[in-house]
Amino acid sequence: MRKFRYTTGTKIWLVILQQIFAVLLVVSIVLLSALFDRRMLNTNDILDTSFVNSGYYTDVFQKTAQELIKYVTLKEQFEKDGVYDEDKTVDVMAYASGRIGALKEPEEDDIEEQTGFRSYYRLGDLLKWAAAGYSEDESGILEEEYTPLSGKSLHQCLSDGTMDEAEARRISQMTEQVLDTISTDIGLYKRYLNKYDVNDSNVRYWISKTGDYETSDPEDVYTNMTDKEVEDELQNAMEDFGSYFYYDNVSLRMRTNVDGMEEYFYDQLEHMAGAVGENTVALITVDTDFPYADSFASANREFGQYHPWIIGGIFLLAGSIISFIMTLVLITMAAGRVDGEETKIRLYWIDRVKTEVIFVAQLLFVVLTTVAAMQIVYGEWKIPGMLIMAGTMTYVCDSVFLALYLSLVRRVKAEMLWKSSLLYWLICGITKIIKNIRLAGRIFVCFAGGSVILFLLLYLVFVHQSFLALICVVGIMLGAFVYQLRNAIQKTRLLEGVNKIAEGNLKFKIDTEGFYEANKKMADAVNNIGDGLYCAVDENTKNERMKADLITNVSHDIKTPLTSIINYVNLIKMEHIEDEHLREYVDILDSKAQRLKQLTEDLVEASKISSGNIELHMQCIDFVELIYQTGGEFNEKFEAKDLTTITKLPKEPVYIMADGRRIWRVVENLYNNVAKYALAHTRVYVTVEAGETEMEFSIKNISEQELHVDTTELTERFIRGDTSRSTEGSGLGLSIAKNLTVLMDGSFTIGLDGDLFTASVRFPRISGRQDQNATD
Repeated sequence: MRKFRYTTGTKIWLVILQQIFAVLLVVSIVLLSALFDRRMLNTNDILDTSFVNSGYYTDVFQKTAQELIKYVTLKEQFEKDGVYDEDKTVDVMAYASGRIGALKEPEEDDIEEQTGFRSYYRLGDLLKWAAAGYSEDESGILEEEYTPLSGKSLHQCLSDGTMDEAEARRISQMTEQVLDTISTDIGLYKRYLNKYDVNDSNVRYWISKTGDYETSDPEDVYTNMTDKEVEDELQNAMEDFGSYFYYDNVSLRMRTNVDGMEEYFYDQLEHMAGAVGENTVALITVDTDFPYADSFASANREFGQYHPWIIGGIFLLAGSIISFIMTLVLITMAAGRVDGEETKIRLYWIDRVKTEVIFVAQLLFVVLTTVAAMQIVYGEWKIPGMLIMAGTMTYVCDSVFLALYLSLVRRVKAEMLWKSSLLYWLICGITKIIKNIRLAGRIFVCFAGGSVILFLLLYLVFVHQSFLALICVVGIMLGAFVYQLRNAIQKTRLLEGVNKIAEGNLKFKIDTEGFYEANKKMADAVNNIGDGLYCAVDENTKNERMKADLITNVSHDIKTPLTSIINYVNLIKMEHIEDEHLREYVDILDSKAQRLKQLTEDLVEASKISSGNIELHMQCIDFVELIYQTGGEFNEKFEAKDLTTITKLPKEPVYIMADGRRIWRVVENLYNNVAKYALAHTRVYVTVEAGETEMEFSIKNISEQELHVDTTELTERFIRGDTSRSTEGSGLGLSIAKNLTVLMDGSFTIGLDGDLFTASVRFPRISGRQDQNATD
């Protein structure tokens, strides 16, 4: 059977499918990981499609609560009477310490009464200073672009002795810390202001520093709701209605209907809420109908867009895993295989790279791929961009993986994984050195000695400017050049001698005069090989002649009494024998005698062909007419086995130059082969195709027995497809047909495709004018 999985087309399709399934596998993994990381995948209830019940909603709510608490601290720092004011006084020391109320304005009398350094600045001055940048003097003290509100700078305090250098350096560091962070904080303040203090937000908040709704001072309350809205939201929270979070730092009560919010508050937000004020009360609510376009509405749309992918992603993951493994197994089976040659392993240039290099490259590739995958999965990517990037990277990585992996597979199949390794190469090299230790020692001594001498001479030339040493160096270089040149010429002559002997000139001798010792030994060995081959060929020729003479003599000796036997059998058959048994015996004698006669003729014919003792009488032959005649003579034999002949011949004559008797023998042997070995009740196809310069005759049949021999063996002498030898035949028919065809300048080929046997004969075709000249 034809192994379709070994064909080039099948391998290409397997690689394409494997890469497709690899991309689908990674894309499904990345998709599910992204959904799980965003907590859109609820492992407890995969089919729950509610955004409010999802972990994704919880994350957005928790982030919102954190931002609102941070926003309140920023409002406290940057606002005066509920309005952003750049003239607000900032206590840099308190700001750097992170205390709420760090920017709380001191009284003007306090500022005027200060005699030493006080870290009070205008908010606007700090922002300008942060935007322009700052620098330090040689002692590490901040160069002040703006003077504190007290009117006395750090350097003035150092000069009058009211502050030591260590304190000045500490204050400088804290001021630099404020300059580094205040621009970022003002940016957050502006973003939160436009995100939460607007009417089109789904988030409502009320945060007080001084107690609950009834006892709090309105100046200490931060909210985006009216009084009526606050009362309604508080009532909803009491009735556990809507999505809310409520915390009272006075009574230490906390209520929420958002999953996971309680743990998150105590782990992450409690210290921030406590920093707002000792009596902080916070209420945060979200309209779960999401009527406004904000972060909650955007998250809701994203959840609705990607949550349906979860079920499909799970099935895609399972299917792609199975398909990926199956295609990888099939590619592994087909790697290195050649269609029609199951024992041959095809290797490529990458298979010549050392095994350790492939292993290291594979390991490095896996590490880099893992790092890149982690960057994609845990990076700030949108899901579509993440999937596109993952698919592209997978295609490239899988291509590299297949190249390295299949190289290792081919090495294993070719049993060269160890032999192609760097370690094996080193071991073999060391082993060769040990086996040739004397030669290696001589080479090492010569190399080391030469290197030492050359180093000393070069030392004398460059250090002591010795002219004599320079002449020695030049002489050594010229000597080495002449030696290498003569050695190359001798090696070329050696190669020419080997090629002459390989071409069949076994008497050729290499002239070894002037050769170096090593090259002379090699040349003598080549000459001896030529002598040995010549003797072996001569002896083999004599044996072949003796075999041919023996076969010819024995055949002639058998032929004489065999002719008498056949004649007497014919005489007996002419008598009127009434006994049926006797007639049957005579028929058997006649059949076996004719078979023995055919065998002796085949032996004589094969002997003449092998010894070259055959004379050809070339003439113009109409090959189509020859096929018609041969088919008519074999009709009876074919009908005996119920063989149907399908003949396809040209209507016009097809002429060739051949020996009439010999070409008849070729065609007869092919028809005989079909009559003996074709499966009964089948068809035999006989075709003659005529081209402009060549004609081809082919005959096809279904073999009766399964053939276990190679096509090249079938044309050898005494080789039969019927290994049990239960049928008539000598094993010489196809051999004689092939040799006669070649002698007449034709070509003879045999093909096997399962049980379909095909024999083809090709001859040069001659034109009509040449036909006439040849006939004349």
